[in-house]
Amino acid sequence: GSTPDCGRRKCSPSAGTTSTPAKSEIKVSGAQDGVTNERKDTKTGKVRTIELAPSTVAAMLAARPPLWTGKLVMPDSRGGAWWQSNFLRSPFGPIRKKADLEWVTPYTMRHTMATLLLRAHVPLKVVSERLGHADVMTTLKHYAHVMPGDQQRAAAVMEGFLNPPVKP
Repeated sequence: GSTPDCGRRKCSPSAGTTSTPAKSEIKVSGAQDGVTNERKDTKTGKVRTIELAPSTVAAMLAARPPLWTGKLVMPDSRGGAWWQSNFLRSPFGPIRKKADLEWVTPYTMRHTMATLLLRAHVPLKVVSERLGHADVMTTLKHYAHVMPGDQQRAAAVMEGFLNPPVKP
């Protein structure tokens, strides 16, 4: 059988159809060129699994068009895959305009996700896997600047190990 598609990313949903599935995830196995609409494998050639929050799955299910066939996770209004020009115009364009964020692109959202996760101390390996990077060094090279307090936190942790509080 064919692998479902998440719009521009080819994936296989294992999430249930309720807002509280036992395991909400998608498996990304490739991408779709936004200009030529040709399918291609991921850069690493590997399938990656991205776990989603139940509320994200519920929003994705609610956004599907009425004639959804089950082949695509996030199809366009006709049930097909998004072209870059269509995606930026609709649905993404009106959402950006309403939020007064017309400068935001899907790449900006990807970068923001990685930045927020790293600043929330999600392990670098997990963020790297979600981004589909071949190794954590790629992620570190691009996102080290968003972790400015790590040296201070490391020093504080070592201080706690080397000088534990004295118990009365």
